[in-house]
Amino acid sequence: MEAAAKEAKTTKKCNTCKLELPLEYFNKFKKSKDGHQYICRECSRECSKSWRQQRADAEQKREEEHIKRMSQRLDAMNVIYRKCIKTGEVLTDKFAEVNLEWLRSPRASKRN
Repeated sequence: MEAAAKEAKTTKKCNTCKLELPLEYFNKFKKSKDGHQYICRECSRECSKSWRQQRADAEQKREEEHIKRMSQRLDAMNVIYRKCIKTGEVLTDKFAEVNLEWLRSPRASKRN
């Protein structure tokens, strides 16, 4: 009797848009009882677009933060290794000498 009930069912309700749609509107999914996903293809497509956009935004934000950290680190290194334009002599600041070890550490960029 259950086999007959499965064969007779030709529609399914999408969990996202709540519409009753034919099974052709759902992607295959072997783990579900009826062999189809719980959301329709259109909703699945929209979810995928949204997820990709969020990932792209997050990646862009990480890249901007990385560039900011690296520019700050380079600015600090430039303070340490300033050269006199006339003589070519390397000038250092007392503050920079104290923090030289910190700037060279691999975890320095994570501290900002």
